[in-house]
Amino acid sequence: MASLGTVEDLARAIAAQTRNVRALARHGWSVPMRATPAQLPTNLGRRTAEGIDTWFVEFYSADEGAMFNEVRRATLANRDLERWHGVLHQAYEAYDREHFLVAVPALLAVSEGVVAAVGGVLDRKAKVDAVLDARGKREPENSFRRLVVASLREVVGAVFASQHFGGDPPAFMNRHWILHGREMQQVTQADCLRVVQLVDGLATFIGEVPNESNQYVHLTRGYAARS
Repeated sequence: MASLGTVEDLARAIAAQTRNVRALARHGWSVPMRATPAQLPTNLGRRTAEGIDTWFVEFYSADEGAMFNEVRRATLANRDLERWHGVLHQAYEAYDREHFLVAVPALLAVSEGVVAAVGGVLDRKAKVDAVLDARGKREPENSFRRLVVASLREVVGAVFASQHFGGDPPAFMNRHWILHGREMQQVTQADCLRVVQLVDGLATFIGEVPNESNQYVHLTRGYAARS
């Protein structure tokens, strides 16, 4: 049996990582699903926006891009992402060539489709924030999975936020400004990795999802089939 001190240490570590995850989401980074708790510094969320971006770029670039290549292999092997494999493959090739202005729009389009898959609404227009709000409520309170969904929800909310085209370009990467051709020049390697990580995280939650009649639909190979 663990000692009281060990339990208290664990509780403090969980609380610190929870604060960390929430802070990272405010800077546009969802939970890196392939990082161990030991790999994710608990003070990362207290760094500057530039410092956080730098950490993630280094995380995915270390050992000749080992972690990026792990995400690439996993997403291209994921049958739930099969309808997007062609786009993902070419987006990853663009990333390898540092053609981030090409990779980011493609990855944003994929992320929007994956959100729809998470909500089981591939056959109709999806409100991305509502989809993730509903998905989060299905996870147990205070669970890590619920925290992950909340992280995804905050990042998606920022990326997909409505921004008026008549004003100044948004300070943060915005789906509408990019895919409607209003602002492309500010896209960076960190932005590209943000969306790669977002797609990888969202894909975790494709599977058994409730439809409007509160029955369940299993999403397989990109189409809905009743189980």
